[in-house]
Amino acid sequence: MVMLRDFLYLNTNMLSNYLATIDGFLEQEFDVSETEKGEKSGKVGIYAIEGNLSSETAKETKAKRTLTPPAQFQKLYEVLDSQEEIKHLGLFDEQFWNEIKKGDILEVEANIRTPSMFLQIEQIQGFSSLASLVQKFGTVVSDSDLNMLSGIGDLERVIQSKAIPVIFKVESITKYQFTAELSRNFIAGNTSDLQGEAYVFGKVQKILKKGEKIDVFSLIPDLESLQMNRQQRLALKSNKNKSKMKMSESVSGPAIVINPLAVYR
Repeated sequence: MVMLRDFLYLNTNMLSNYLATIDGFLEQEFDVSETEKGEKSGKVGIYAIEGNLSSETAKETKAKRTLTPPAQFQKLYEVLDSQEEIKHLGLFDEQFWNEIKKGDILEVEANIRTPSMFLQIEQIQGFSSLASLVQKFGTVVSDSDLNMLSGIGDLERVIQSKAIPVIFKVESITKYQFTAELSRNFIAGNTSDLQGEAYVFGKVQKILKKGEKIDVFSLIPDLESLQMNRQQRLALKSNKNKSKMKMSESVSGPAIVINPLAVYR
């Protein structure tokens, strides 16, 4: 059965590798033949007996069609599903969780989100330009706010070079968490689209047991590496801003790190 998917993310490099592994080659184009049939008729005479003679003629048209990435994904999905290689996580219990192994293919129906500070910086464009304009036109802004604008402008440039972290949970059993990193090269749309209900499809990269923890997102090392003055760092780390922006976020086990192939609705 074909599922119509609205892809938010599709890693076409990974998709090509998986298909080539299954088929032994990567099929990107295929030939399609269409045959049209018609009748050819004529008159035949044998002495005093006359009649009509008819025969079929065929016209064949050939064309090449390309397998688009969504079509390639559907093909991969059908192969894996027919071999019962996909574990569907929409409703599951502890026993099912304990059967998941590294390397398993999961399709997780979940609520996904990106860390709040990452999303806020992504959504606010042009902080560096804004800080320059404020200084140029002498708009009345406190020194701490001006320093914060300049600092966030620097962080914005850092964020643009990073993969997008996502955290997600299955609504029915929220004690289990999942996390993944999405390469920007394969995102369809904006980071703000990666919020809410969606399916995440990918391979289990790591399983965290209860008590284990992994950093999903942290700006602390970036703050230290940026050429910020002391006032800028204090402004970004101030109590006023801490309430709005978390500098780091982690996931604690039981949890699974997924190497994502696709995110879709």
